Amino acid sequence: MIRLSYLSSSKIPLEAECITPDFFIGKTNSDISKLPVFDGNRKCELGQFFSISGTMDDDSILIENDCSNVKLIGSRMTRGKIEVLGNVGMHLGAGISGGSILVRGSATDWVGAEMKGGTIEILGDAGHLIGAAYRGASVGMRGGNLIVHGSCGNEVGSHMRRGLIAIGKNVGDFVGMGMIAGTIITAGSVGIRAGAEMKRGTLVFLSERPALLPTFRFSCNYDPAFLSASKLWFSSSIIVYAVQSGKSPTICSESFFIKFKWEKGPCAQTAAFGKFFSHEINLSPSKKSDASKVRG
Repeated sequence: MIRLSYLSSSKIPLEAECITPDFFIGKTNSDISKLPVFDGNRKCELGQFFSISGTMDDDSILIENDCSNVKLIGSRMTRGKIEVLGNVGMHLGAGISGGSILVRGSATDWVGAEMKGGTIEILGDAGHLIGAAYRGASVGMRGGNLIVHGSCGNEVGSHMRRGLIAIGKNVGDFVGMGMIAGTIITAGSVGIRAGAEMKRGTLVFLSERPALLPTFRFSCNYDPAFLSASKLWFSSSIIVYAVQSGKSPTICSESFFIKFKWEKGPCAQTAAFGKFFSHEINLSPSKKSDASKVRG
């Protein structure tokens, strides 16, 4: 394991996209210390800001101290593990396609932006636009699992294509905006305009149903067998809200809101429920169907 201890107290953002197992593998500590980073617009070396110890013998990196001003940790990583003992800055795990990142603190904006695979878990809060598409891009998160035990800001899962996002507490406005596929689960309060311009995919609200946009209407009550057989202790009533297809009264059940009515269980008041869901679980049918035919 390579151990990095952040030494700087500067408020200038440090861009350190080299902090991934992909860049560290096969390098000595001296080589790692010379990897390029940007202190504002000034090109520097990683060793100017971090003390480096240990060996890269198990594809894992441990980062210590408050890294709130360090951006792009784990960016585009494909393998291994990163654990952060503290807070992290923007773009954590952006474009990740493999491996895992665990943050024992909070993160800011753009966590897992356009990620393709792997797992990101944050034990604290996260900022805006987690799992989202960058401005001008048409597709956001494409796969993997993104679990936040605390609260998140606005536009979570914007233009999400696949994968799972699980939020343990509250989420801001425009959750699932422009969502194409995938699953977003939240256990706390939800801001305005959830599911705006949503095409397909699933939004799960474990605590409260937000005010729905006019493009959604009641579809049916839903009792999927996989939840009845699970250990999540959910009660059986699920309310489905389907997207209306233009002016046609026909219900398009490819895209819908789901509200779980729970009673008790290990998932109450925690984000741990996210670990019980695979990102391959899709609650929506593969084609348009009548509401009575909705299936898991």
